[in-house]
Amino acid sequence: MGRELTVKIISKKEEKEYKCLPGKNLLEIIKDNGYFIDAICGGMGKCGKCTVIVDGEKKPACKTLIFNNCKVELPDQDIDRIVVPVDDAVSGENTNNETEVYACVDIGTTTICGALCDSKGNIIVRYNMLNHQRQYGADVMSRISAANKDSENLHNIIISDIEELIKKLIMNKKYKIAGVVISGNTTMMHIFRGYSCEGLGKYPYVPVSLSEEKISYTDVFE
Repeated sequence: MGRELTVKIISKKEEKEYKCLPGKNLLEIIKDNGYFIDAICGGMGKCGKCTVIVDGEKKPACKTLIFNNCKVELPDQDIDRIVVPVDDAVSGENTNNETEVYACVDIGTTTICGALCDSKGNIIVRYNMLNHQRQYGADVMSRISAANKDSENLHNIIISDIEELIKKLIMNKKYKIAGVVISGNTTMMHIFRGYSCEGLGKYPYVPVSLSEEKISYTDVFE
């Protein structure tokens, strides 16, 4: 086993040093240490989104192997969460802080859309945010491949994103959430539920489940 190398990662928030073995892929180092970096091609070296500055030189993280101590500067996209309001937060005429509301979430491969609705289906507020799994590829096949290698990590990412989205929808108001409805394509729902994606990427393309499920919120998020 070779000597450990030191990689200093510089983001907008901090500068921290991490250890790795020679030959380690830089994109893996960045992701393994909790930083978000876009890699919508799944690390195939095609999209250029994961470009970073290594010792003053621009390099694609997915194609860079580390053999010496180095300093890595991340692009501005490296933030904990990117949440973009679709509409201004506008409450309905009959909606107040004591009203029961329902959270609706649609999981896409690159974005997650959410809304709070009242009991009549009227939308109170909507938010749209990045699906941070996109660093493992923007298309379904890349996501299936990544899930087959590290399903627990991808599951934890989507759980964290949905929890954050619901917090943003509530915006510190004392709404009482009566229920949460979550939808998505078959791959996204398999990752969300922690199911194996093995059967989704090869013939005869057999899913673990296509059924509607009714489960406790605390069983999923706590």
